[in-house]
Amino acid sequence: MRNPTSHWLLSTMVAAGAAWLCLPANADDPADRQDDTTRTCALTAQRMLKACLFDVGADLQKTLGACMNLPEGQRAACAEEARATRAEEAELCNESLDARQDVCELLDEHRYRDPLAAQDTTFVDPDQIGAGGYAPNPYLSLVEGRTSVFRAGEDGAELVVVTITSETRTILDVECRVAVDVSVEVSKDGSSVEYEPIEVTDDWYAQDSVGNVYYCGELSRNYEDGVLRDLDGSFEAGRDYAKGGYLVKATPEVQVTVDPNKAITVGMTAAQVAGQVRAALVAQPATTI
Repeated sequence: MRNPTSHWLLSTMVAAGAAWLCLPANADDPADRQDDTTRTCALTAQRMLKACLFDVGADLQKTLGACMNLPEGQRAACAEEARATRAEEAELCNESLDARQDVCELLDEHRYRDPLAAQDTTFVDPDQIGAGGYAPNPYLSLVEGRTSVFRAGEDGAELVVVTITSETRTILDVECRVAVDVSVEVSKDGSSVEYEPIEVTDDWYAQDSVGNVYYCGELSRNYEDGVLRDLDGSFEAGRDYAKGGYLVKATPEVQVTVDPNKAITVGMTAAQVAGQVRAALVAQPATTI
């Protein structure tokens, strides 16, 4: 007699394998049209949706495999939780697609060019910003020692501290300043206050001679229950086809949209400058120390 558990596992593997093998090879898939120059951004967004859903499916199969090795009374609950998690993560994939498509509408469908690689841009030594002769960007100063404190999240429960350090990192032959971004969740228990880490990030920023600030990449350390879990969201311009981007222009124009793109393979975001650019940079007022 065929073991029903083995039959279920084989069926699941076959179904998963078919999805992985067939979807990328589908000649009718719009995302496979590499030579389509009229919808580059939209097709890139579809690519990223496909990659996201593949990752979600792979995580589900790994977890279901782990569930099969639990005691009988725990297997069903484990599988149910895994499928619920898969559904939530798949929804996030679709939300990311919507966000990318919004960006495509703002930026048109042109292929993205990394401004860090522009030949006509003069980048400055971060140590020369401020007292060294180059004026800092009025909205994001890269002067060593500057520290900003933000409140974020529901009821300001998240505290974000951004410190411009003395360290630099060379990326694509550009000297980028290291800014340490620490996000913690604040909770009160009587008279005591507790801080639990959410994310600790090394952001890499560069500035050109006219004051524009660029995003060179980041090392993102993500925490859960106070424990380091992963480095998701990390990227470096020039590695694995990742690209940098404008973060803040020195003289933003009303209704002009710029793309502070991270890596295309990490995420795509846009800040629309309308009136006061600071409102587009932070959701909560900042206290500068």
